[in-house]
Amino acid sequence: MTVMRHMRPWGHIGLIFTQGLAWSIAAVSVHPSALVAFLYLGGYVCVRAAMTWLIGVWGLKQAGVWKKMALVPVWDAWALLIWLLSFGRRSIRWRDIDYRIRGGMLVPVAPPAPQK
Repeated sequence: MTVMRHMRPWGHIGLIFTQGLAWSIAAVSVHPSALVAFLYLGGYVCVRAAMTWLIGVWGLKQAGVWKKMALVPVWDAWALLIWLLSFGRRSIRWRDIDYRIRGGMLVPVAPPAPQK
């Protein structure tokens, strides 16, 4: 996600529009009532279940998708957390070397240590 943030910053910021769980929680926190919570969170669960079923069962022909359906909100929460944390990173680690992204290129932060 850090690489995406540097390579396609507007696309990375635009990912907020794909975060259904975040929008549902935001709506409930702005107007906390049982009806709003039921409508937004229930709508989120229904839409995500339909998407998961369409892609998993109908599109990819996978068996046992319903057994893992409860993990979809957990995955969405992790995806949101990773997306948020990517705004705090300025470097990445690849093959035990830290890099910064400059002009679309990976630039080592420090020269690699000599190998023995």
